[in-house]
Amino acid sequence: MTELTWLRHHELDAATDKFRAAIADCRLKYRQRMNRNVLDPFSLAAIAHVFRSTTSDDVIDVAGSNAVVNCIGNALGRFHQEVLGSADGWSNHDRGFDLISEGQRKLAEIKNKHNTMNAANRREVEAGLENAVRQRPRGWTAYLVMIIPKTPVRYAKPLTGAGNVVEMDGVSFYEMVSGQSNAMHDVLDHMCKALDVNRDVANWLSGLDSLPPRL
Repeated sequence: MTELTWLRHHELDAATDKFRAAIADCRLKYRQRMNRNVLDPFSLAAIAHVFRSTTSDDVIDVAGSNAVVNCIGNALGRFHQEVLGSADGWSNHDRGFDLISEGQRKLAEIKNKHNTMNAANRREVEAGLENAVRQRPRGWTAYLVMIIPKTPVRYAKPLTGAGNVVEMDGVSFYEMVSGQSNAMHDVLDHMCKALDVNRDVANWLSGLDSLPPRL
């Protein structure tokens, strides 16, 4: 695995530990909600049939998979924010947007995937970023970062005529923050190792064309 020289080890480990705890909590909290809710046995019977479930735990896990995946998506957004906010010159902001670099006059909002916003949410986020830049001196740029873009290409697309609000894919933003072209791929490798992902599965994940390729 490539060394993440742009990030201090203890900060990467801390972000990873928080993420691991958060995703474990996703499953636990869903099970607690399921225990409190009225269950639909007809729906659960269909789930058991389709997924060939052999235990009630299996049925419950499948029934709650969408909610758990959404919870994991939220935890991932926080993970990326904490990793990027630990890079030199960057910090977490959490008020109106996610990240800021005073020295580079840059700020950013992190979205884990291109489809996490509807049209109304997107307009609100873009307006918030434009307003944040407007309130600062000249030379500031805001970034709307799609960690997983719609298409696996590196891009930086101005969203305002002045070019001070820019949409960017996650790989390009990681490169901008770290100075390393494959930084986000290296973070994926680290996560697979830290979460004890099966090697064959990890190789499959690194080969998916969901991300712009390594350079």
